[in-house]
Amino acid sequence: MDSKNITVFSMTPLFPDFAMGGGQKQLKKVALHLGELGHKLTILSTRRDGSMTPFQWHENVEIQPILRFKQPYPEPYFTPLYHIANAIRDVGQAIEEADSVAFDLHKWMYLPYEAGCILVKNK
Repeated sequence: MDSKNITVFSMTPLFPDFAMGGGQKQLKKVALHLGELGHKLTILSTRRDGSMTPFQWHENVEIQPILRFKQPYPEPYFTPLYHIANAIRDVGQAIEEADSVAFDLHKWMYLPYEAGCILVKNK
């Protein structure tokens, strides 16, 4: 199997040593599994006090807390437009470098939990 560069977006903050809920725990399990298979993952997450420095969950899984969404819910939806514009720029750069992209439409667009999405580039 060819290794892939995968970019994942998390509106919730992620931390090196603990998870704030079930979604973060599952994301970490999936990311570690893919990292162990040799895929390179970059996870862009919301930054927060205690989670502003990039870190790794695995040698192939890097977390970059660069998104400036407010926390906790429902505050992310009241994020200033200039922070959203910066997030779009950063996310666009990450998508350009990735082979695959995963994001959670439930958190971003009020869709049902089952509406997760993975995009795979056909190069």
